[in-house]
Amino acid sequence: MYTIRNTVSVLFTILAAGLALAGISESQASASPYSEVASAFDADDRFDLHLSLDYDFASRTSVIKREFVGLPGTSPDAPVPIVRDLLFSSSTHTVTPKLELGLFHDLWISAAMPIVVNGTRSLAFDQRASPCTFPGGGTTPTCINRVNSSTILDGLLPESGFDANDPTGPGFTNGSTIFRGPTRRGTTQLHLGFGFAPMNQRRDDAKPTWKVGAEVRLPIGSLKKFTRSNPDSNTGVSEGITHLRLWTSMARKLGWAEPHVEFSWKAPLSVNKDAPLANLDQDFGVTSQSPQQQASANFGVEATLWEKPEDDLRVGLDFSTKLTANFEGRGYSDMWEVFQYAGDATVDGAPLVLDVDPTVSGAQEKSHPGATNIENFMTVDTSLKVTADLGKKVRFSAGLGMKFEQSHLITFADAGTDLPFCANSSQRNCETSANDVVNPGTEEVNPLHVGLIDTAGHRYRVAEGRDFLFTLEARILF
Repeated sequence: MYTIRNTVSVLFTILAAGLALAGISESQASASPYSEVASAFDADDRFDLHLSLDYDFASRTSVIKREFVGLPGTSPDAPVPIVRDLLFSSSTHTVTPKLELGLFHDLWISAAMPIVVNGTRSLAFDQRASPCTFPGGGTTPTCINRVNSSTILDGLLPESGFDANDPTGPGFTNGSTIFRGPTRRGTTQLHLGFGFAPMNQRRDDAKPTWKVGAEVRLPIGSLKKFTRSNPDSNTGVSEGITHLRLWTSMARKLGWAEPHVEFSWKAPLSVNKDAPLANLDQDFGVTSQSPQQQASANFGVEATLWEKPEDDLRVGLDFSTKLTANFEGRGYSDMWEVFQYAGDATVDGAPLVLDVDPTVSGAQEKSHPGATNIENFMTVDTSLKVTADLGKKVRFSAGLGMKFEQSHLITFADAGTDLPFCANSSQRNCETSANDVVNPGTEEVNPLHVGLIDTAGHRYRVAEGRDFLFTLEARILF
């Protein structure tokens, strides 16, 4: 079973390999992208333009679990039981054109635009157990169906589920599938950045290539929303977030090997006011509205398998491991479309509809955004790529990878914030009741909290998240 300890072991192995190679003699073979620097106004090269086109395929699976307070046979003193419910699966095809343009010595600007060509998602009942028994069979059930799925029992989906390909049809009357979302496509963000290289091995072969950069990622394209009555009317993939990404990398060509490392941090700067992740107008009682932040570290080494220096031909193998920390915040989980479906304010009795102003008499209904508070979690990506240099200007690569995701809660918005005591009822941001609870109907209540999914004992959890990755890259240097 995968553990963080395994990851740390892999990282130290890579670092040890890089240190062991420190004494290897230099080679004239082409450098990897970690050592390539777009520059300008050099004596031997007046102008650099690097163009690349990436293709990425990601096939994801995960297990959707749920806390089950009051599970029969559970001791009152035992931890809240966590039971299986659904299986999530998705596939995404993405094409990303990129460019880097040299401005001066080891200084460049960059641009990239990921384009989702096709993205599909579905949910099915968890029926993996062997033997697989269902409710009503006289024994404790080991598999999930329409009778014992908590998602069905709580009314988030009807017994027949929902098929976005046929929203007015009968749904799924047979088999294990219970939800299918619309096919999504479009652009997500426009990445605009700059970078410089304080050290460049091409200029001083006694030093590594050290690069530092910053990037603003601007939201473009249709927003990522789900419309229950007409799923095909909203098939966008943009989260509507403007991100800032800071990064630094270091690599050094050491004979037949090139160890490399990169560190990055990504944080939201703003959110489109129409995006599901936008702040509420009434944000009293809200403890967390900000989208998640990420920090990552990527360690790897590229080894030369074969080369013909006189013709600038080379074949290499790149192995890397990327460790990413996803910090607590609001975001899109594997259940976001179901949450929007169950929180449609235009549907009477929809169980996840928000009351955006609890201080006003009666429910001030607003559709659930689908985005939820997501717990801190780690992911680890491992990849193996074959690289090929066809002369000094052309480079191709193809690779396979796996991403492993730590189990984490995807619904745990707090009920609200208990305000400090004050004797004068005309004062703001305090309460006249000296207690340690969130008082209903007051500014202590969090409008984003939905007890059906956010209260302990009812929260959703993602476990066994796995992504299979396939990548292709073509890169041309001018």
